[in-house]
Amino acid sequence: MINGGVSGDTAYDGLRRLENLLRHNPDLVIVEFGANDLYMGLPVEEVRDNLTRIIDKCLSSGARVLLAGVLSLLNLDDDYMRRFHKAFEDVARSKGVVFLPDFMPGIPGNFEYTLPDGIHPNEAGVDKIAEHVLPVLRPLIY
Repeated sequence: MINGGVSGDTAYDGLRRLENLLRHNPDLVIVEFGANDLYMGLPVEEVRDNLTRIIDKCLSSGARVLLAGVLSLLNLDDDYMRRFHKAFEDVARSKGVVFLPDFMPGIPGNFEYTLPDGIHPNEAGVDKIAEHVLPVLRPLIY
């Protein structure tokens, strides 16, 4: 297992670093971007394009893909945020990859599970993420 994540990355940043990571010939790639794209207010179309390109490269390498969204960070009363989440759904559907709408439900804003910023998970939050993601991930591993 390789953690290719870099704090602060957008989907574009991940796309730029992807070729180097794919040299490890992964069987499975978890694609989880969005929080930084969202907070920066990047155009939904740009985020969708970067996610699509990331997934295309992963699939071309022979890896299975799990796309994870950031639904718990969204205020779905906001049009931008609705379109942002829908872009993740649309990409997953169009590429035929497994989609987890929210990789960290119940964590943002819950200080039991976050660092003092109320967003980034602490150790208990990471455990909660693992409990949530593992049932979706397990079928892709075996």
